[in-house]
Amino acid sequence: RGGRKGWKRSRPIDKAHAFSNLRKFGKGSKTLSAEDWTEHANQFCSLFPHNPKCRDGKRPEQNDLGSITKAIERRQKRRRVPKLKRIDWLSGVPDALKERAKDRKEKFGKTSIETRNQFRNACRSGRVNCRVQPEESRKKRKLIRDHLAKVEKEKLNLDDETADDNVEIRFDRTLRIKRALLEKANLTAEVDPIDDGVFESDILLTEEQTNLILNDLGKANSTGDEDLSPDEEE
Repeated sequence: RGGRKGWKRSRPIDKAHAFSNLRKFGKGSKTLSAEDWTEHANQFCSLFPHNPKCRDGKRPEQNDLGSITKAIERRQKRRRVPKLKRIDWLSGVPDALKERAKDRKEKFGKTSIETRNQFRNACRSGRVNCRVQPEESRKKRKLIRDHLAKVEKEKLNLDDETADDNVEIRFDRTLRIKRALLEKANLTAEVDPIDDGVFESDILLTEEQTNLILNDLGKANSTGDEDLSPDEEE
């Protein structure tokens, strides 16, 4: 099976490889065995866990190939965070205020050693499971996603899949910001960020805002694959 043209069997698989693998297979026409299709479906859902065909434990069928290929191609165009031209937002601002703003920016995402140790101790002791998404967060994400997708469809006259993609891009980038901040705080080994679609509990970021923040955090031109280990695929 591993020698079939157009795809490769590989475990564990990283996200970048899975993405390329699925795009290549989507351009073919062969029907796969149930076992081989299950691997493709699992790869797709590891990349797009919130796709309608992957929600609530579902997996796409082979006759969904056209739909999932379109989802892959749409996301491919927008996976990479664009590198933005730096704008001096403080042009014309008095030097004293500039210094204060600069100081706040430099402190963004930084944590004290004491705070980091508190996080690590809580996670390692088992008092808090820092690797599991709370059910409350899952429900919150779904509620916000459904509402935003509905607004996208009604206000912008979009089809269901495009509206859903637009929302998921925003949520994905928001999650990347949280990952980048944990990386800056040296806490990625202990903590998985809450994937609830919002920043700081109640802030909904636009795609443009997430791109600006990710640029400031040094994540321009990134796809998000770089921060994940193969273990996080399962």
